[in-house]
Amino acid sequence: MNREEAIRLAQIYLLEEDQYHPLALDSLRILNSPTEYEECWYFDYRYYYPEKVSDQSRDLLVMVPGFAIAKRDQQVRVVTWNELYELNQVPLQF
Repeated sequence: MNREEAIRLAQIYLLEEDQYHPLALDSLRILNSPTEYEECWYFDYRYYYPEKVSDQSRDLLVMVPGFAIAKRDQQVRVVTWNELYELNQVPLQF
Protein backbone atom coordinates (compact mmCIF):
# COMPACT_ATOMS: atom_id res chain seq x y z
CA MET A 1 0.00 0.00 0.00
CA ASN A 2 1.45 3.33 -0.98
CA ARG A 3 1.09 6.65 0.84
CA GLU A 4 -1.81 7.91 -1.29
CA GLU A 5 -3.81 4.71 -0.76
CA ALA A 6 -3.20 4.90 2.97
CA ILE A 7 -4.39 8.52 3.10
CA ARG A 8 -7.53 7.65 1.15
CA LEU A 9 -8.35 4.79 3.55
CA ALA A 10 -7.66 7.02 6.56
CA GLN A 11 -10.03 9.70 5.26
CA ILE A 12 -12.76 7.10 4.70
CA TYR A 13 -12.18 5.71 8.20
CA LEU A 14 -12.53 9.15 9.82
CA LEU A 15 -15.68 9.97 7.86
CA GLU A 16 -17.29 6.70 8.90
CA GLU A 17 -16.23 7.06 12.54
CA ASP A 18 -17.42 10.67 12.74
CA GLN A 19 -20.93 9.56 11.83
CA TYR A 20 -21.17 7.88 15.23
CA HIS A 21 -19.14 10.32 17.33
CA PRO A 22 -21.34 12.28 19.77
CA LEU A 23 -19.53 15.55 19.04
CA ALA A 24 -19.12 15.03 15.30
CA LEU A 25 -21.50 17.86 14.48
CA ASP A 26 -19.41 20.26 16.53
CA SER A 27 -15.99 19.27 15.26
CA LEU A 28 -13.99 18.14 12.28
CA ARG A 29 -11.02 15.79 12.43
CA ILE A 30 -8.19 16.73 10.08
CA LEU A 31 -5.47 14.19 9.27
CA ASN A 32 -1.88 15.07 9.92
CA SER A 33 0.85 13.65 7.69
CA PRO A 34 1.10 9.85 7.94
CA THR A 35 4.13 8.04 9.29
CA GLU A 36 5.22 4.91 7.50
CA TYR A 37 6.38 1.87 9.46
CA GLU A 38 7.38 -1.56 8.19
CA GLU A 39 3.95 -3.15 8.76
CA CYS A 40 1.60 -0.16 8.79
CA TRP A 41 0.88 3.49 8.23
CA TYR A 42 0.23 5.53 11.38
CA PHE A 43 -2.11 8.52 11.37
CA ASP A 44 -2.91 11.07 13.98
CA TYR A 45 -5.22 14.00 13.56
CA ARG A 46 -6.17 17.32 15.00
CA TYR A 47 -9.60 18.70 15.74
CA TYR A 48 -11.07 21.83 14.34
CA TYR A 49 -14.08 22.96 16.31
CA PRO A 50 -15.89 26.21 16.92
CA GLU A 51 -15.51 28.09 20.17
CA LYS A 52 -18.97 26.97 21.29
CA VAL A 53 -17.65 23.53 22.27
CA SER A 54 -17.01 23.50 26.01
CA ASP A 55 -13.57 22.77 27.47
CA GLN A 56 -14.93 19.58 29.05
CA SER A 57 -16.15 18.34 25.66
CA ARG A 58 -12.81 19.21 24.08
CA ASP A 59 -11.08 16.98 26.63
CA LEU A 60 -13.26 14.06 25.54
CA LEU A 61 -12.06 14.50 21.97
CA VAL A 62 -8.44 13.64 22.75
CA MET A 63 -8.72 10.14 24.21
CA VAL A 64 -6.41 8.35 21.74
CA PRO A 65 -3.51 9.67 19.70
CA GLY A 66 -4.45 8.07 16.38
CA PHE A 67 -4.79 4.87 14.40
CA ALA A 68 -2.80 2.56 12.17
CA ILE A 69 -3.67 0.88 8.88
CA ALA A 70 -2.02 -2.47 8.20
CA LYS A 71 -0.26 -2.62 4.85
CA ARG A 72 -0.97 -6.34 4.49
CA ASP A 73 -4.77 -6.33 4.76
CA GLN A 74 -5.75 -2.67 5.27
CA GLN A 75 -7.15 -3.39 8.72
CA VAL A 76 -7.58 -0.26 10.86
CA ARG A 77 -6.55 -0.33 14.50
CA VAL A 78 -6.85 2.41 17.12
CA VAL A 79 -3.49 3.08 18.75
CA THR A 80 -3.24 3.81 22.47
CA TRP A 81 -0.76 6.28 23.97
CA ASN A 82 1.39 3.40 25.24
CA GLU A 83 1.38 1.69 21.84
CA LEU A 84 2.36 4.93 20.16
CA TYR A 85 5.35 5.19 22.47
CA GLU A 86 6.36 1.59 21.69
CA LEU A 87 5.60 1.73 17.95
CA ASN A 88 9.20 2.50 17.03
CA GLN A 89 10.51 -0.48 19.01
CA VAL A 90 7.98 -3.25 18.31
CA PRO A 91 5.60 -3.60 15.33
CA LEU A 92 1.89 -3.38 16.17
CA GLN A 93 -0.04 -6.62 16.23
CA PHE A 94 -3.21 -6.58 14.12
